[in-house]
Amino acid sequence: MMTRGLCLPFIAFSAVAVAEAGIVVELEEIDTAPPHFTLAMQPPWVSGGQALYRKFDSSTGGPPAGIYRNGTLIAENGEEYDDATLTGMYVIGKTGTSYAIYGMANHMAGRPNNYYDCIYQMPGGTRIIDRNSVFPGYPTPLPHNGIAGGTMDPSSGNIAFYIRPSNDPVLPSALMYWQDGSATLIAKQGDTIPGRQSTFNSFNLAALPFADAGEVIFQAAGTGGVAGIYRWNGSIQAIVDDDTPAPGGGVLGTPLGGAVRNGSDVAFSGGGGVGQPRIYKMTGGQLSVVADTFTPVPGGTGDFASYTSLQIKDGSVVFIGSRTGTPREYGIYTDIGGKVEAIVDVRTDFGGRVPKTFHMNPGRAWVEDSVFFQVNFEDYSDAVFKATFRSVPDVLESKVEFSSATSGTITVATETGETYTLKRSTTLDRATAEVVSTHPGNGTEMQIPFGPPSPAPPKMFYWVEQN
Repeated sequence: MMTRGLCLPFIAFSAVAVAEAGIVVELEEIDTAPPHFTLAMQPPWVSGGQALYRKFDSSTGGPPAGIYRNGTLIAENGEEYDDATLTGMYVIGKTGTSYAIYGMANHMAGRPNNYYDCIYQMPGGTRIIDRNSVFPGYPTPLPHNGIAGGTMDPSSGNIAFYIRPSNDPVLPSALMYWQDGSATLIAKQGDTIPGRQSTFNSFNLAALPFADAGEVIFQAAGTGGVAGIYRWNGSIQAIVDDDTPAPGGGVLGTPLGGAVRNGSDVAFSGGGGVGQPRIYKMTGGQLSVVADTFTPVPGGTGDFASYTSLQIKDGSVVFIGSRTGTPREYGIYTDIGGKVEAIVDVRTDFGGRVPKTFHMNPGRAWVEDSVFFQVNFEDYSDAVFKATFRSVPDVLESKVEFSSATSGTITVATETGETYTLKRSTTLDRATAEVVSTHPGNGTEMQIPFGPPSPAPPKMFYWVEQN
């Protein structure tokens, strides 16, 4: 990272305090799974400082499969819940002390007891949505394994989820909203897209709808090449679509997806055409580009090629970015300091384990100053981590006092755990600067003295760096 500073015009000698621009990260391991040949853990759903996730292990004598909270098993795979054996479950949301899981109930049983994929409320194991539920415009029971994944609104406990299409009988895919024990149809294939001469043609079932604060954010494609990200709060409105003006000119185009929101802020990916992904954020009604395929990988090689698992908070974005080729790049990044920086990447030290891939729950992984994620290592082990991070400014607030024409003190407000280094140079070439002294931060103001070597040169520049 490049450190930037200011030179103060004090005759031939100047002094300033600067910091290494970027972010400071602290890692905490929450849980781990031993080596295996399947992806053992689900990216955690985070609420109230608790991480909930699925965990299973294919090795003999491994930990029980099921749902875990901060390393503790709270719902075991294969248990009986509400007259059915529940397997293949994963967390789709949490509100208060309850949480929702999506799984397969009586998957091997004959009809009508085979509930197929369904949604349970925990603790207690009450099945709240299954193929026998009433869905507007669909037969009861659903004649196929129709319930696709969804997400729970943490503010209300309501759930947005998809209905899969069917060929026998022919049934369209649809987006539903579950509230107070009943389903509301938001949209289905063939419905008119508001404001466009097009109808919904498909929903991206792999990118789950995002339920938040009584609204549902979803992405869909329409006939005639229409694509958009939409908001439902009783009616459907486009947040952006393929015809929305793009920053720098033109329109967004397609594809569009991966949308998440926090308050009025929205982040999404796409645009720029196939093979040219971008991350956009809309804050204060203004649309801007966070990163694209011309954005260099921070601290790495080459430019980003893809983006997933977006988070947005207070106008800043966290995302997973990667590039293929040699060397391969993979990491979790943020623009919290005004430019894209790595929180963790393939160079991060995880106690000797080499990271291979990272996974986050879209829109639900960033809480306060921490992001929760799953990492898969080269030895096929997995872990859930919490990364607490903050932006470090590139210029430290400081006070410079001269006791003579060539000496004095630089006063800086220090932070415990940081190191403050006094450097000097006659040319402002920081690459060849001389280290004069180092000082551990203690959380108080510190006066760092400076003075010329002997014999004194015609000019000298001093600065303090925080590392």
